[in-house]
Amino acid sequence: MKTSHLELTPEMQNAIDEVTAIISASYPTTTFVTEPGVEPDSVFVQAFVDAIEPDDVMDLYISRLVTIQVEEGIPLYVFARRTPERLLEYRQSLSQNRKRPA
Repeated sequence: MKTSHLELTPEMQNAIDEVTAIISASYPTTTFVTEPGVEPDSVFVQAFVDAIEPDDVMDLYISRLVTIQVEEGIPLYVFARRTPERLLEYRQSLSQNRKRPA
């Protein structure tokens, strides 16, 4: 996991470890980038996943993430992103769909 220099509380580190483990269990080739968030003490984690649809990945962790944010008060934000290869595939499919006659 690539991490910008962050001073993380043990609670934040545990939350990050838990959510990234949830994602990695289903998508083991996922790479993660952790960086400071916009709000004070918040952290953004970008998960670059070999998946066509990032929403499918988000479905894996969103319930736990909401609990972390709301009930535990930890300002952690996780974003599932396509890998560059999957992004290229996605864009090509969109391009092909636009070229088809109606």
